[in-house]
Amino acid sequence: MEKHRMYWRLIELILDVASSNLLGVLETTINETYLSGLYANIKIGDTGGFFIVGSDGRVISDADRSKLYQNINSEPYFKKIINIESFRGVVTIDG
Repeated sequence: MEKHRMYWRLIELILDVASSNLLGVLETTINETYLSGLYANIKIGDTGGFFIVGSDGRVISDADRSKLYQNINSEPYFKKIINIESFRGVVTIDG
C-alpha cells in the first residue's frame, strides 16, 4: 500500500468567446495512481518510457513510484523543452 496518495486538481475558467465574461469554472480531481496506470505500459524504443513533469522540474507522475517528486530541472533534456509552449516529440536521454 502506498504511503502517500497524490491527486491533481485541475481548474479551468470557462469564458464567453465574444465578451470574455466568466461563465463558470470547471474543476476535476485526478488520482495520480490512476493516471500513471493509463500509461504505465507505454514503451518508447527499447528502453524509453513516459512520465509527467511540472514546470518547476518536479516529477508529478511516473509509473516508477521511486521517481515521484524528484527534481529534474538540471537535466539537459528538461532544459530543452521547458521553454517551449507546446511540445510533442521524443527527447533522447543519454544516447
